[in-house]
Amino acid sequence: MTSKDENLSMEEETRDAALQTLAVGKLIKDAVKKVIDPEMDGAKTWLAEHGLEPGDRKTMRVAGVDAGTVSRTNPEPKPSIRVTDERAYAKWLEDHGHEVTWKVHLADHLTAPRQLEALVATGEVPDGVEVTETVRDSYLVVRQTAKQARALADRLGEASDLIAGMLTGYLEIEGSESA
Repeated sequence: MTSKDENLSMEEETRDAALQTLAVGKLIKDAVKKVIDPEMDGAKTWLAEHGLEPGDRKTMRVAGVDAGTVSRTNPEPKPSIRVTDERAYAKWLEDHGHEVTWKVHLADHLTAPRQLEALVATGEVPDGVEVTETVRDSYLVVRQTAKQARALADRLGEASDLIAGMLTGYLEIEGSESA
């Protein structure tokens, strides 16, 4: 075999290995996501309803190892600004030195959220604009450092009952979907 043939063969093997890695990786990633997402969503929902108040932070421990933290954010009020009367707002813009181009509706850049926020930030709410406040719901944030992940991975065997339970749930779901 010539050097060129060896290089080509090595390239084909590398390509095949990369394709196999992608195929197996996708299978594992999709299976893990399908198992873990519902489990994590359920755990987060339970903690939000029973275990954590906004602003709380708890250490997660698995098999005696510090495995990360979970915290619940505080609700964040956020103003919601929108144009409710285009004619009144257009008049206000003209009165304040802005050139208004009339179309069937105001030009998009004049009603863009950033534009409206900038105008309202001056302390004046233009005619035809309404400011309402919405509150983003509190949510849980799960954090894990590389050190915590390594410590947990080293003790994963001790968490085998938890993992087995999660996988059993997945297999039961998969079994009912294919039936």
